[in-house]
Amino acid sequence: MMRIRVALGAVLGLTIASVGVGCSSAAGNSDSSDEAVSVGEPSYIGKAVLARLDVMHPKTKGKAWNLSRDNTFSGDFAVQIPAKSTWGEGEITIAPMCKKDDAGCDPDFLLTTCSSDADCVAGGRCTTLKATIAHRGDSARGLCAGDADTVIDAVWNGIAMATQTVDVSSLTPPDGRYEAAVRNAVTYASEAQPPPRVRMLFGDYPGAFTSAKKTLASLTRDVADGSGLVMSVGTYRSGVTSWNHSKIISRDGNFAVMGGANMWDSHYLRKNPVHDIWITENGGAAADAARYLDELWAYACGKSGIMDMTAVASRGIEGCQRPFAAEPAAAAHGTGNTPVISIGRLGTLGEEPSDDAILAMIDSAKTSIRMSQQDIGPIHRAGVSLGAWPEATIAALVRAMDRGVKVSLILSNTGAVPGDMNAIEATFNTYDNGWTPKGVLEKFAKVAEAHPDLHPKVASASALICNSFTLMRLRSSDWETWPSGGTLANHAKIVVVDDRAFYVGSQNLYVANLAEFGAIVDDAAATKLFLANYLDLAEKYSKRTAASGVGAACALNQ
Repeated sequence: MMRIRVALGAVLGLTIASVGVGCSSAAGNSDSSDEAVSVGEPSYIGKAVLARLDVMHPKTKGKAWNLSRDNTFSGDFAVQIPAKSTWGEGEITIAPMCKKDDAGCDPDFLLTTCSSDADCVAGGRCTTLKATIAHRGDSARGLCAGDADTVIDAVWNGIAMATQTVDVSSLTPPDGRYEAAVRNAVTYASEAQPPPRVRMLFGDYPGAFTSAKKTLASLTRDVADGSGLVMSVGTYRSGVTSWNHSKIISRDGNFAVMGGANMWDSHYLRKNPVHDIWITENGGAAADAARYLDELWAYACGKSGIMDMTAVASRGIEGCQRPFAAEPAAAAHGTGNTPVISIGRLGTLGEEPSDDAILAMIDSAKTSIRMSQQDIGPIHRAGVSLGAWPEATIAALVRAMDRGVKVSLILSNTGAVPGDMNAIEATFNTYDNGWTPKGVLEKFAKVAEAHPDLHPKVASASALICNSFTLMRLRSSDWETWPSGGTLANHAKIVVVDDRAFYVGSQNLYVANLAEFGAIVDDAAATKLFLANYLDLAEKYSKRTAASGVGAACALNQ
């Protein structure tokens, strides 16, 4: 049966987002540019972003954007779906789902229990998953899992280890294995003494039909009646075109998971999984995420009209919880020294600081802008565009190219559809907006031709685009498609400037007036690690598809 709530989100190119842990040292603040940077202070990129935000969005500082200097990123803090280990592999391990009545089938995760790989005769590898822990004193159990399933441990960890507060936001409630992991994490947290306060806020786009009451009941199914757990589930939509699209897990004001992945089992954990990414961090950026969600919760709790599909269901209290910014956790300080500029947008509620922050990043570039995105153009079907192009972003990128900045962009593939979708479902679940590489290049060239003031140094718009813009389609190995023949879906929202600072969040570069949240990590060492673990690998395999750039046959000339 077609799942409308997932379908419409995909049609509109909506993501998530949706985990690992974060540590950079003073050495992480070394700067390869001509400007020295003090420990804990922003680079020229961060300073450019802050200067623009101070001028254009002073009223939302500390609400929709903020600077924290105490963050830590360590190890492989970039949590990828599928796992990082799958880069270079044409075939990856997908866990077969069992039926509840099958012998050894876990009834919530619908994966076969195991003690070794020998038990996984139907497929998968025996993997011990923390997400299977629901109660204090329990041990993690082995399940016959796939290469993407370890991500649910990161989700579980972000919630279960809380001591004061937990904030979760996403486009829709978790389903499948994600739902099982979140339910177990909530149950585990509920057994703390005292338990943390929990909030979960989800978008409610037209056709989603999200029920706060049913979601709350499902996620607290195993919480003991005598638990003091206070938990609220809310839905948020403002008007007919704006809803929550942020993907956040913020815990205790000092740990957060943020990025672009949705908690959708069929899109991320099964056949033809969507490529996506989250980051984990320790420090003040987590408190900034909770303060941002306070703004959305204030709206969800204070307004409910025919066009404003807001609803709240709570356990342990009547109505809505008090803001998390009032909690001691909101004042928690990290122990690191990495600057992070947390940036959000409020959709129809008011300001969009993240729009201007990303533009400021692009305008500050000196050598390179490297991006990975689902798409950059509006939805385009049967020759009809259902929206506008991001003209300001394209203009900023053209200006950068004229300054000598090399620009690269990895996009999703035509007809990229995850999971085991049937023909009807696939129509509503494609992860490309319908533009060929040539169509994207032509739009950039048209903007440049219409505005010669954007490129005074290079008169020829086509020459500028062909030589300075490397446009690619996602590949993750030497294979062109998944074994099924399905093309690869890219759902990342990444912008990296000068290999010095990077943005990860829920906001796409194409136009959508949604509530979004992300982070600009302004640290050379953290950026180097992020590139090595993700974008360098994505570009390594995707560069053979280049439709423009040095050494490529430019599609504009074909």
